Amino acid sequence: MTISSSLRRPRRLAALTAAGGVAMLAAFTAAPAQADVEQGPENGVRIYLSQACHNRGGPECAPNFGCFGYDENAGSAAIARAAAGHFAARGYRVRIGDGLTENNISNSNAFGAVIHIPIHSNAGTEDCSSTNAAQGGTQVLHYGGAGDDQLAGIMTQEVGALSPGTSDHPVVRTDLGEITDTSARAAYLESAFHTFGSDVEFLSNPDGWADRIAEAVDRCLGAPRDGALTRTKECTW
Repeated sequence: MTISSSLRRPRRLAALTAAGGVAMLAAFTAAPAQADVEQGPENGVRIYLSQACHNRGGPECAPNFGCFGYDENAGSAAIARAAAGHFAARGYRVRIGDGLTENNISNSNAFGAVIHIPIHSNAGTEDCSSTNAAQGGTQVLHYGGAGDDQLAGIMTQEVGALSPGTSDHPVVRTDLGEITDTSARAAYLESAFHTFGSDVEFLSNPDGWADRIAEAVDRCLGAPRDGALTRTKECTW
């Protein structure tokens, strides 16, 4: 299945920014940077998963900590790895980008991604022992407009239904390079809040829910298999 580049929203220049934080387990300490990893069939729709990188203007990613020592950069890497297998199993060609934000943008464009998914976690007032579910939740950032908000809404439903926090909703952002400067449709996943303890437990165990990211794309595109749609397509592009 192919999607015409003429149907994608226009690229615009904007400041490159990043968001998030996460790593509750010792295994979530930052791993050394690696080259982009690809998997999945060559004839599949191309998806780019962009890991969080908080480089603070420097040449390398720096940890971005939340509750219980959760580091967003390392946590997003674990989520991307967990999601990638589900994309590949569905017939998509998926690449995980683990470089600086600007590198992930250019690599996604060069890859020919149809959908670009930055994977982050959100931040609010840190209260790790809070039981107020409104302090957490899933948000998906998107460019805005009748087309661009469709995947964001679907992904909010799929991931938000499982995340403990209840502040689940799409958010329009036009100041993030991974939304404005990518050729692909962008759904910028703030998968939960690393400042809310219950959400951190969710973020730290992505194997139980990362398939929902791939399921959102299947719903959007009509679950293409070998070039044919296998279910109702929910996105109009």
